[in-house]
Amino acid sequence: MKSIIQILVCCFANAALAMCSSQSDGEPVIYIVDYGGLPWKFVVTNNVAEIRDASYDNRRVSLYNFELYTPAIPRSTPGKITTPSIFFDYDVLKFRVVKIGDKAFRGCTNITSISISPGITEIGVQAFERCRSLKEISIPDGVQSIGSRSFWYCGALKEITIPDSVQTIGWASFLKCTSLERVRWPDHIADIPKHAFEECRSLKTFTFPSSLRSIGKAAFSISGLTEISLPHTVTNIGEFAFSGCNSLREVNLPSELNSIGRAAFIGDDHLQKVKLPDNLERIQRETFKYCLRLRSVSFPKNLKSIEDAAFSGCPALEAVDFPNSLTNIGAYAFSQCSSLKEVAFPRHLKSLGASAFFHCSALKCVKFYGDAPHILEELPFGTNVVVEVVRGTKGWNDDPWRSFTIKVVPFNDSNGGISGHQK
Repeated sequence: MKSIIQILVCCFANAALAMCSSQSDGEPVIYIVDYGGLPWKFVVTNNVAEIRDASYDNRRVSLYNFELYTPAIPRSTPGKITTPSIFFDYDVLKFRVVKIGDKAFRGCTNITSISISPGITEIGVQAFERCRSLKEISIPDGVQSIGSRSFWYCGALKEITIPDSVQTIGWASFLKCTSLERVRWPDHIADIPKHAFEECRSLKTFTFPSSLRSIGKAAFSISGLTEISLPHTVTNIGEFAFSGCNSLREVNLPSELNSIGRAAFIGDDHLQKVKLPDNLERIQRETFKYCLRLRSVSFPKNLKSIEDAAFSGCPALEAVDFPNSLTNIGAYAFSQCSSLKEVAFPRHLKSLGASAFFHCSALKCVKFYGDAPHILEELPFGTNVVVEVVRGTKGWNDDPWRSFTIKVVPFNDSNGGISGHQK
């Protein structure tokens, strides 16, 4: 290692270097060290060092009441970088580097390769953010933490191997890594954080770990995934988790899954069929909105509620088979499902949202097995739709049901259907 670079503000340089040579317990000291021809800024606390501020050329810091301008690694630094693992101050004191600090390489757009030295245990928040030319990075075993947005917008990065030593990974760590094709994710990290791989358009496959419990908000939104097969341990999928995945064709959901967040699959326009697990009691708003090629849905047997716009804008959806447990259908839930021709509602349905089947141009007949559900605000479908109801059920002479042509029929126990005569 080499001596401390004395390019601090000239009038304070000698005093500052003298102060750096003596460190009180727990009190951070700032060093600028020449390593590999580059000025590295370190903050040393209790004889361990943290790499700091590689992206800021002239960041003002306070050091023992002296205000100094400390140079750092220029954003224009080209080529391959190996991080220091130890360095010496001018009194030949040895320090161990344990962390790449927050924003350390942020905006170093010409760096193509980084090798992180053994001994470093933490990669800080936004450490490599906007390193747009970064194609490869070596993370050694021993790193325990990867901070939020650490590789955000590293558009040239194609592969990342996360060692098993890593215990925590922050949110949006790989957001907008548009060239990322391969990821090795540790099996013991059970939660994929929000925005983790959002807009990773080249990521076509991902091996979900067998211990996975949850997938965070927008974790794979606008990614290139073509298939999703989740392990049985997954219980929660966050909102927008797989939204805008235009290449997604197949989804295999585990039986233990009990929560799918709002708009989790919105805009997945190549998805053709979905089987929802029986533990799921609510389909949240906009979950499958604008899935243009979705033809069939297998609903959970314990489903209680389909919320607003859950299947709105699914023009290829041809049929729905609701379970008897269903009690609520929200506003615009199946609006613009132009291939739906007939719908049968279960006997326990209590409420039907405004315009629930709005602009379902092929829908000519709907069937109800129970009493008239409460209509929220606007009519659920056009008045040209014939409404078939079972004889003996109630509420069909009340507003707004009187706006429809009501056909009363007996219940057919032999096949569970209804058939009969015009009222």
